[in-house]
Amino acid sequence: VVPMTRLGGAGRGCAATSRRTPRHAGLAIIITLVLAVLPRAADAAPEPGYYDSAQGLSGAALKDELHDIISVQTRISYSAVWEALKVTDQDPANSNNVKLFYSQVSRSKSANGGNVGDWNREHVWPQSHGDFGTSTGPGTDLHHLRPEDVQVNGTRGNKDFDAGGSSVSGCSSCLTDGDSFEPPAAVKGDVARMVMYMAVRYEGGEATPDLELS
Repeated sequence: VVPMTRLGGAGRGCAATSRRTPRHAGLAIIITLVLAVLPRAADAAPEPGYYDSAQGLSGAALKDELHDIISVQTRISYSAVWEALKVTDQDPANSNNVKLFYSQVSRSKSANGGNVGDWNREHVWPQSHGDFGTSTGPGTDLHHLRPEDVQVNGTRGNKDFDAGGSSVSGCSSCLTDGDSFEPPAAVKGDVARMVMYMAVRYEGGEATPDLELS
């Protein structure tokens, strides 16, 4: 289990940010760098030897090596994300549907768009916390893009992850307040892995922002 908790006392822990943007406060994420780059699917496994060069390393050296390993990837356009999510987030119980990330609702693959009742593309690491928008690379990286109800996605917006708040319409296990959003317990480990992946993957090279957890 990879816990995602708020540390009491000194403010609001960790949030997604970029060295190109002001630092933001948020949820403390307790996770190791190795777990951060595990494959997205629970039953997936890296090919033999994938992490061999990272064995025995720790600290900054481990982060740097993991960055090099995971930087070898196939990039897609933002428009291609629609079709990709219909595969990566297909509902195991209904192949005609996708499983929405926060709300955990099953919805028709064809109901993608921007209207009420549709699902759209949620950036778990907010676009504005790195100024990358929908550019190929961080803006289209499937490691942190998930399908979500349009209205729930709008409620989350670019808020930092933190504990507490009021209930969210359309997501009974979500909470929100003026500047934070708490995802359901069932996906907090996924959220933690995604944001740590982004912080390891995007280090300022290749004309991408240097993403940091603060």
